[in-house]
Amino acid sequence: MAATRRGFMASAGAGSVGALLATACGGQAATGSESGAKPPTTQTAKLLWQVKGSATYRELAAWAVGEFRKTHPNVTIDLMGDEGNMEKTTATMVAGEGPDVIHAWGNLLWQFAAKGQMYNHNDLIRDMKKADLDDFSSSQWNSFVIPGTNFRYGMPMYINMGVLYYNKSLFQKRGQKEPTADWTHDDYAAMLKQMTFQDGDKKVWGGHIPAAGFDRFQTHVLAFGGHVVDPKNLTRSMLDAREAQQGLEWMRARIHQDQTLAPEDAARRTWTPTGSQDGFEQGALATMEAALGSVFLRAAKNAANVNWELAHIPKGPARRAALGTTDGWALWKGTKAKDVAWDLIKFATTNPFYDMQSKIEGRVPSRKSALDNWVKIVREQFPSTQTVNLKVITEALTTMNYPTVDETFLCQTEALQVLQPALDEVYRKGAAPVTLFRDIKPQLDEAAGRCGLDAGKVFK
Repeated sequence: MAATRRGFMASAGAGSVGALLATACGGQAATGSESGAKPPTTQTAKLLWQVKGSATYRELAAWAVGEFRKTHPNVTIDLMGDEGNMEKTTATMVAGEGPDVIHAWGNLLWQFAAKGQMYNHNDLIRDMKKADLDDFSSSQWNSFVIPGTNFRYGMPMYINMGVLYYNKSLFQKRGQKEPTADWTHDDYAAMLKQMTFQDGDKKVWGGHIPAAGFDRFQTHVLAFGGHVVDPKNLTRSMLDAREAQQGLEWMRARIHQDQTLAPEDAARRTWTPTGSQDGFEQGALATMEAALGSVFLRAAKNAANVNWELAHIPKGPARRAALGTTDGWALWKGTKAKDVAWDLIKFATTNPFYDMQSKIEGRVPSRKSALDNWVKIVREQFPSTQTVNLKVITEALTTMNYPTVDETFLCQTEALQVLQPALDEVYRKGAAPVTLFRDIKPQLDEAAGRCGLDAGKVFK
């Protein structure tokens, strides 16, 4: 049966916003230059807004709809979940029933753009003030442009980035100095060794790095000066280069040689449930490299009562690197209400929206001017963060400015079919050396160009 706008909403449990407004947070309408608010418009339109599927994000969206309708009273908005994002969303677009405002990230947004389903947002932002644009965190803002093109594939929703979580109590027990911003990968390796020990009947691992994850392993390749994808040719892998091989080997040696990083194979882990955050909360992991988002929110709520702290991921021989995401909103090219849908996206990138997003989900705002308020809101909402060094996050996005979006192949789906098995062989199974990434380069390069896209023609 063909995918339809109505059918997708029903399957995603989206429904109309009206019923959700009863649970939404209160708040005053944003006014003046702070929000870029305009006098109420009489334009009539019906929009479909794709949002995260969690109950808390739907609460945020319901609040946002109420605020938006104060200046757009004749606009009705239905919500659509992001479950099964790529396949189901594409199906609705092809059927002419897609969401007017899309929610996705990184290579998913690339793929929508490659299918001709998205506007180039550089053409849309011409009605925004330069001060507004300059206020976005530059590491994320710049990453919304596909390398080698002028195609901007979305607008910032929130920032997710990699950080190092560590257990202060375990560090104190082992007499281990806590991480500083000056730490190198040599310091990192020494700490992992010191923090791997037997604590009574419990095995404690020095840490966990999600090395088999496509977007997560890249941090250490970049830190050693390497690249995953050639920024000048998106169909070419650079994992065979010396610098990339050094970063890949640093992770492999910690997992399978020193055995100071917990296994990527969940069946070999020494705690249950086997998720990395479960291991951290149970004291089986002294550290973990993880993103913010739901991980930070769970840590902030701190039901497990862990004495936790944040640190910058240590710098490598070439640079400091950490995952930075492009979680964003995008305007569907098939929308029948372009101007109103664009107004909704602009509202969802204002400080009032970001503040409410912080209150409800703890998400880090994409605007530099909203970061101080984020710190204040998080400390008020989650008392366990009172002593946590949240400057790690604000510094990373301002003065240090190092988060980097994952490098993506032109034909990402096809390339990942070659690369993911290699990641599993090296990091999950420990069955191959990192030279495997050099050996598969011909197959990987072929797959990365197999879809036949011409970036110069498609992304314009």
